[in-house]
Amino acid sequence: MGSLREAMLAALNGDRDFMKIPALDWIIEYLESNTIPYVVCGGLAAQAYGSTRDLADVDIYVPDEYLYQIVQMGKNYVTYGPARYVDDEWDLTFVQFEFENQKVEIASDKECKILDSEIGEWHQEIIDFNQYKVCYIYDRSIKVMKKDDLISYKRKLNRQVDIEDIKQIQQSV
Repeated sequence: MGSLREAMLAALNGDRDFMKIPALDWIIEYLESNTIPYVVCGGLAAQAYGSTRDLADVDIYVPDEYLYQIVQMGKNYVTYGPARYVDDEWDLTFVQFEFENQKVEIASDKECKILDSEIGEWHQEIIDFNQYKVCYIYDRSIKVMKKDDLISYKRKLNRQVDIEDIKQIQQSV
C-alpha cells in the first residue's frame, strides 16, 4: 500500500479501495465476528466488479436462522422490518437499518423470490453461502456474490440500474 497522502488522493478521486463506509464496516464486522455466513449482492457487489454508479444501499443475504440475531444487534438502527416484503419485483423477508446515513438491507435466504422480468414468473433464489468471491472495496474485504450469479440475478430483475450494472461489469476488466 502507498503512503497516506496517496490514499487520501485516491479517496478524493473516488478510488473505492481506500474510501470507507462506516455502515459496511459495522455490519461486516458483526457478521464475521459472529461467524454468520453472508453474501453481498446488489449495487455494492456490482461496484466490486466494476460498476461505477452511486451506491444506494448495502444489500446482504444471510441464512434465515441468523436474521433475528442480527435484528437484535442493530435494533437501534431498524427502519423497516424484519418483515415479509412483496412488490412487483421482490418477495422476501428482510430488515433495513440506517447506520450513519447509509441504508443496510439484510435479507433472509428463506423463500426469497424475484420476478424474472423476461418471462414474467417468480424465481426462487437459492443462495449458496459457500459460493462467493472475496473482493476488496471500501477499505475492506467482503464476500460478494459470484460475478456470473450476480449478472444472472440482475438480468432477471432487469431494472434500469441492473441493466447499467451489467453493462459496466461486462466492460470492466
